[in-house]
Amino acid sequence: MITKVLDEIDIKILKHLLKDARKKFSDIAKDCNVSTATVRNRFTKMEKDGLIVGSTALVDPKELGYETVVSIYLNTKPEGIQKLIEQLKGLDLFSIHYDLAKRMNVHIELYLKENKDLQQITQRIRQNEAVMEMQITLWLNDFAFPENIPVDHLKKE
Repeated sequence: MITKVLDEIDIKILKHLLKDARKKFSDIAKDCNVSTATVRNRFTKMEKDGLIVGSTALVDPKELGYETVVSIYLNTKPEGIQKLIEQLKGLDLFSIHYDLAKRMNVHIELYLKENKDLQQITQRIRQNEAVMEMQITLWLNDFAFPENIPVDHLKKE
């Protein structure tokens, strides 16, 4: 495995782009005290090397009316994970990840418009006989994530 070596300028460029992927190279160059061409060349090299693999627009969940992000960690019997995924498919705005090698082998992320919805969701999860343990983390304010939230359900039909 080859580890990429970044210098101070590469790191500054990445920090700018992680904060705003559409930031002008000329603005980044001013902050880094280098030319715009230097920033462009370093960006191109980081893309070519596979360090930068794309850019994205981030959606603020609060602007869509979501007041809370909930992370639910489950210790689930491996044979029950598929049934759990099917059981949760009807929920808006959730992602589910699992890793059978970990004790808390399922991670569910939910965006809630009302905190009272959490009780209904956790009851639904507890009905699954494969769930042995549940831990819940609430992110009540200032939640911002580098990943994005699904927006397909916002389509007007």
